[in-house]
Amino acid sequence: MKSTLKLLLIPLLLCTSTVSGLDFTITSVTEVGPIYTDIYPAAQWSPDGTMLGFFSGGGFTVSDTLGNVRPAIKHAYLPHRFRWIDNANIVLYSWMHDTGRIVRARLSTFEITTGAETVILDYHRRYRDRWPKDMVTAKGPYTTVEGAAYYWQVLDRQKTFAAVGITKEQTERHGLSLAEQHILTPGEDALYLVRTDGTDSTKISNKPYEPYVSLPISISPDQTHIIIRGTLIRLSDDYTIILDTMIHEFPEGTKLCGMGAGSFNPTGTEITFYISCDDGHSLVVDRMGLFDYSTNEFTILDTLVNLSQCTRPTYSSDGRRIAFHSNGVLYFLTREVHQ
Repeated sequence: MKSTLKLLLIPLLLCTSTVSGLDFTITSVTEVGPIYTDIYPAAQWSPDGTMLGFFSGGGFTVSDTLGNVRPAIKHAYLPHRFRWIDNANIVLYSWMHDTGRIVRARLSTFEITTGAETVILDYHRRYRDRWPKDMVTAKGPYTTVEGAAYYWQVLDRQKTFAAVGITKEQTERHGLSLAEQHILTPGEDALYLVRTDGTDSTKISNKPYEPYVSLPISISPDQTHIIIRGTLIRLSDDYTIILDTMIHEFPEGTKLCGMGAGSFNPTGTEITFYISCDDGHSLVVDRMGLFDYSTNEFTILDTLVNLSQCTRPTYSSDGRRIAFHSNGVLYFLTREVHQ
């Protein structure tokens, strides 16, 4: 069943160089519908940018670029983490506590047209018990630097890890097998680009990363910059911009603001991120913004889309659309970029 198209008409807004280094017009803001946010990512575009996948009360749902929504997948457990494998399939890690105090976890792939599930791993243990020594568990799914979906197969009570692809056809990227692809691994002395099979690593930044180990790290498509929460680093010389310091005006009633995890525009020198502010005790407001690192110019998007509490923005593959959620509802903006 398709929902009625819900398009929020807004005035045509041209962002010039005085507002952002990237000259663009926001042509529309589309309301998609309620979104379940206790999952990473909350929403993600398909590799070709034609579908936006997310979870709502009815399961995994997809929207097209006009805002037409259709339920795609029903599943038994609580969703925890997902990735698109290709334009027709996702991989999902989910879990649940049942009434017998049993923790159950499952890693599966789903075909989004038919909803067909293929279970990769399904395992359980009693709540608070240790995992059995011989049990195979999973962490993920994640994405390599080259863009392939994979998961960590975990053995020997979390002591042994092996990267596993979903299928050979779906994990090859740029002529590289999964073993030849790379992940970002922070060390106490530097950041490393490491093959998933662990046989080779390259230091790509001399910055110490011990305080950031648990934070997500994003790398630009041309591998020239990385972002760790509110810190943007140019890899050629470790030039660092602390984006949090660019926030000079705090919303009324707040005392401190900080950046959430950012992502890179796949086609330009731009990142999008969200800003969380609090009053010293609890979260007060979220905002989302853009930063062009070729011009060092900064834009808050909330006023341009005429919405509040905007958070967790993510780009489509062509950079034209940015999905985000506001007050429990998923939206995406569409823009025309002027060369």
